[in-house]
Amino acid sequence: MSKTLTYSLILLFILGGCRSTTQGSVTAPPVAEDSTSPPANSQDLATPHSIQEPQSAQTDEEIQQEIDACYANPDHPIGQQIAADYAGQTTYSEVMDWFCSGFEFEDILTALETADLSGYHAEILLTMLEYGQTWEEIWAEIGLK
Repeated sequence: MSKTLTYSLILLFILGGCRSTTQGSVTAPPVAEDSTSPPANSQDLATPHSIQEPQSAQTDEEIQQEIDACYANPDHPIGQQIAADYAGQTTYSEVMDWFCSGFEFEDILTALETADLSGYHAEILLTMLEYGQTWEEIWAEIGLK
């Protein structure tokens, strides 16, 4: 697990701001200067004008542009190192496919390490994660806990 810890630290410090997602935001209604007194009526708490609508979901074209940008770097150093460390289990292309599909390198490393310990293929473990299971639930299901 020391490889996982090392990669996790690298990810936290180097790649923390490299991946971006578009998410909507909701802003709270403005607060009156005299916050000790309640509003005159409940409609003052939040009106349709005080809450911003979430931004629309990404279009297929925007998603494809992000995927293309992800694959544009054929020599990602972390992807290459993961592939080298787990050469018997995966390839650089497979690591980058997972990464560009939305998995974080930390989850890819966890899947590969878990695969190494359990005999399950990392792809299966990542699919379980994608469908909402936590790593603790996955480990319990495959008998590692």
